[in-house]
Amino acid sequence: MDILGKPCLVHTLETFQKSSVVDGIVVVTKKEYISDVELLCEKYGIDKLKVVTEGGNSRAASVLCGVASAKEFDIVLIHDGARPIVSEKLISDVAFAAAEYGAAIPCLPVKDTIKVVENGFVLSTPERATLYAVQTPQGFTRSLYEKAADLFEGDLATVTDDSMLFESAGYRVKTVDGEYENIKITTDSDIAVAEKYLGV
Repeated sequence: MDILGKPCLVHTLETFQKSSVVDGIVVVTKKEYISDVELLCEKYGIDKLKVVTEGGNSRAASVLCGVASAKEFDIVLIHDGARPIVSEKLISDVAFAAAEYGAAIPCLPVKDTIKVVENGFVLSTPERATLYAVQTPQGFTRSLYEKAADLFEGDLATVTDDSMLFESAGYRVKTVDGEYENIKITTDSDIAVAEKYLGV
């Protein structure tokens, strides 16, 4: 999808391209989109691109494909292509925290009261002060991420964010402050919000 006349993915890649802490970029996508992404990167000057690689049958499996293509790097940052408003500061914050602690994720405190619901009825109300919304990029020491994946005994399809693998292996994950502007594009209204932020 386009935002202000440019593909959403390109907005995302351009920020990583400009970041002083990013040495290389790996894009994971479906096999049929590989050549399209390569052409986009060439057109928009994403020269930190190392490879565009095919993903797996789940988010976590796709991430592992990307990590496997980043063997030359000690620290990997895993980011959603559909988060085009990520800042260079957030990229740096996550990268430095991951280098220090082994794993780091950006989080925001939840503003709304959250309910646990089953079959249309409320089961419980978790304490809001302990709840945070998680964003990307999420950063990891590459070797530890691969080790955590090897130790994971569940179905990779159940892994909804990258730090879950670390948590399941018993590793600690450092949090850094997220950014409210760092939205994930999922609906038409999100595009309008993104255009407002990116058009400033």
